Amino acid sequence: LELYPQNDNTGAILKFFGDPYEIEEDYQICIPTIKEAYELLVLCKEEGFEAPDYESFNLDVSHKLRHNAIRLVGLRENGILKSVAMTVAETENDAVLGAVASHPDCRQKGYGSFLVKSLTNKLLEENKSIYLHRAIDKNISFYSNLGYKVQGKWCEYYF
Repeated sequence: LELYPQNDNTGAILKFFGDPYEIEEDYQICIPTIKEAYELLVLCKEEGFEAPDYESFNLDVSHKLRHNAIRLVGLRENGILKSVAMTVAETENDAVLGAVASHPDCRQKGYGSFLVKSLTNKLLEENKSIYLHRAIDKNISFYSNLGYKVQGKWCEYYF
């Protein structure tokens, strides 16, 4: 069995270092439906990201939510989901934050930062280490400004 690294599928591993945030914003967090979250993530997808079909996403996310292996939060504006964030994996001691997106019309309003800060605080309360896996040069400064620091590199391997 041989593994082959895919150099175009690599990026930074970031870890949160710091104290819980003092959050000044007073946004109300909601729990969006899986379909709402999926539609927003697809709308906001980055170059190089291939979204799974909805049925696969729904099956995966609903199973993980039922087993408390992930969490999903969002923010609404006028009743419409405008920002979403989720952990994409959790264990007793660790969590991987991912799937953070804000509708293009709502960027620079602090919604994404608020959701990242809120999730980070909740995970810190649970004594979890928090990680992110980012593609090369994707949103590193956004997360660095929030206290996340590059700790290594990830790479996909194929058989």
